[in-house]
Amino acid sequence: MNPSDIATRAEQLFEEGLACSEAVMLAVGDEIVPDFDRSLIKLATPWAGGIAYGGSVCGSMAGGLMIIGLLHGRVSTDASSKPALALARKFRTRFDAEFGSLLCGDITGGKFHRAGDRCRRTIRFTVETLLELLAEEGSGALPENS
Repeated sequence: MNPSDIATRAEQLFEEGLACSEAVMLAVGDEIVPDFDRSLIKLATPWAGGIAYGGSVCGSMAGGLMIIGLLHGRVSTDASSKPALALARKFRTRFDAEFGSLLCGDITGGKFHRAGDRCRRTIRFTVETLLELLAEEGSGALPENS
């Protein structure tokens, strides 16, 4: 799948009832994370609506950051956190420039349960931007049939 198709898949998952964070993580994870464990989607559940519908950090962005962590994160102090943090910083900067905030409440106007179009926009932007950044970094390459 190409980035637009993956973004469309994430939007469909959102329409089917997954939270934005879950939809981003599942759609992208299934396509680019080697041996993706779908049970990891459970990590994305609390991020819905800006952390349990509290309007804090956007769930779409959080889903993207979790993918960055899966691909570039570390599991011990012997590894460097710099690759993950550098990519996360670039992603955060682009997201903030696009939406003027990182906060779900600001982006949705506080209408977490009725912000479908705004949420779909963050989902599409997250997926496409994340895949673009990963391609620039030379990681997270899309499958050959994309």
